[in-house]
Amino acid sequence: MSTTLPLPSEDEGHHEHEATAWDRHRRAPRKLKIHGHELATWARSIASMDAQRIATAISVGLTSGESNTDIAHRVVGTRRVNGVNGVTETTRQHIYRLGHGLLHKRKTRMAGRKLDV
Repeated sequence: MSTTLPLPSEDEGHHEHEATAWDRHRRAPRKLKIHGHELATWARSIASMDAQRIATAISVGLTSGESNTDIAHRVVGTRRVNGVNGVTETTRQHIYRLGHGLLHKRKTRMAGRKLDV
């Protein structure tokens, strides 16, 4: 037993869900900017630098005659120190610092203080 609700007629005046209501409230999505650059720009840059660091680490390991395990440790680090000694740690730190900077900026705005940038 389904009942359909009647659609509002034109002469009933303004209705909250009329066809143009969505257009009035829709906005272009805000682009997230961190330190003046969009998140997509940061992501491309970080990915590019990470790929270059990994390629360099692999190349150095192969040139040095290291084993596959040693090359993997050179790239991702060792379990003993939680990966801090690998080249991908630089990428992790870069992402961490970007996020930390964004949160600091937002907290500063929410507190009503101006940020000296």
